[in-house]
Amino acid sequence: MPEDAEQSTTDEISTDGGKSSGLNKVRNFFTMGGDKKKWTKTLIVSAAVFFVFGFLATAVWGMALSFLSRSIAEPSGANAGVNGLTCGGNVIPNYSSTATLSDGKSYTIKNDGKGIVVQEDHNKTTADPPSVTPADLVQHLAVTNFAANCPSSNSVCKNTHWTPAAGGGAYGSSSRTPPPDAEPWMINFNIVHNGKKLLPPAGTRVIVYAPKTKKAIIAAGGYEWGPETYSKWVAGVKPEVLAQLGIQTNDRIETGFSSDQTLSYGMVFGDCVQNFTSGTVDVNNLASWYYGQGQQPWGDKPGQCSGWSVNKYSARGCAVTSAAMIARYYGKNINPYQMGAEMCSNGTIGLDVGKVANLIGKSYKGQSNPSISYLQSALTHGPVLAQGVKAFQASGQHWVVIVSISGDKMIISDPTIRNVGGSGKEWSTSEVSKLTNVYYFY
Repeated sequence: MPEDAEQSTTDEISTDGGKSSGLNKVRNFFTMGGDKKKWTKTLIVSAAVFFVFGFLATAVWGMALSFLSRSIAEPSGANAGVNGLTCGGNVIPNYSSTATLSDGKSYTIKNDGKGIVVQEDHNKTTADPPSVTPADLVQHLAVTNFAANCPSSNSVCKNTHWTPAAGGGAYGSSSRTPPPDAEPWMINFNIVHNGKKLLPPAGTRVIVYAPKTKKAIIAAGGYEWGPETYSKWVAGVKPEVLAQLGIQTNDRIETGFSSDQTLSYGMVFGDCVQNFTSGTVDVNNLASWYYGQGQQPWGDKPGQCSGWSVNKYSARGCAVTSAAMIARYYGKNINPYQMGAEMCSNGTIGLDVGKVANLIGKSYKGQSNPSISYLQSALTHGPVLAQGVKAFQASGQHWVVIVSISGDKMIISDPTIRNVGGSGKEWSTSEVSKLTNVYYFY
């Protein structure tokens, strides 16, 4: 029977006019006119459509969450840094698998710290909620700067998860809760004290060296003991560590306690390339590109070169700190410690002005025992890097940055820790007679 004839017959049965006719239409729609085959077919099609739409919605939500985690965590533009990388120079700090640490106890890493590594998942930090959920991972990645420290182009950075609960612990937990600056660089390894398993002090600096890439990194120990399958893996590290070293699970590593416990987490040494992101400074605001050699975190650090008679930046860092100010003026985000690493790439102390020029993309010219007129001409190109003997109240050789000369006055930025140090300091041009070498960049 044609469909319109069937509909007409149904309407004739109604005795309540439009109201009954409407109810019959609704009933007829849901029962398919009593046709069970049609009803079964419709039910199957509806279920299939529901499944497809559900699957697509889940996929879209997953992609949106992944994008959100990256977009929140990833710094933009010139402020992003170079994959979170700070290159400490070609010389890898000394390290040992046995050491007496800050608590006065002696600790030993099993297997002399040598073996294969495994990738570990993320642990909650002191900035995360006490109990974490998968949704909390987005904010965790942002706080720990995951996108900068672990570039998405690296396969070890593709999947992010909280570490599973183990040994009665909670989801995402560790034996000790790390601060946000330590968690990306955490290392879990097997350490013993007097033959018994014992965590070293939280935040212990540990060197992880990768023979495959000839790179080493400063990791954060003392927050977790493991891995569980310690007979196979000597240590477990976060994806950020693997990414910066250029290795992956089951690659060989060497680990040991760093002889320098002041180094920054995540600093890379060895075969690494220092590439400084351009920065923006107000060149007329001298304080915006000033560095002091006694500032932290580099002031109390030892120099990377041999030959530092007093082994601290605060005492011997005037040359590299002045050079870092010049670089900062020209828009390079390089601090004195990083400049020191560049200058010490040959293993000895000395300021290589040619290297400074290369770092800032400039040429340079120098003059010994300069006159005031020479300095005035040099300053038309920008600030001048100056070396003197007993100049600016120094007891011996000292480096500063000369900013300007006007009449019988000159303005300098002095990196010294003495009370004459600082940006925009005024001196008499009589100090020019004490200058031995000056350099300008163009």
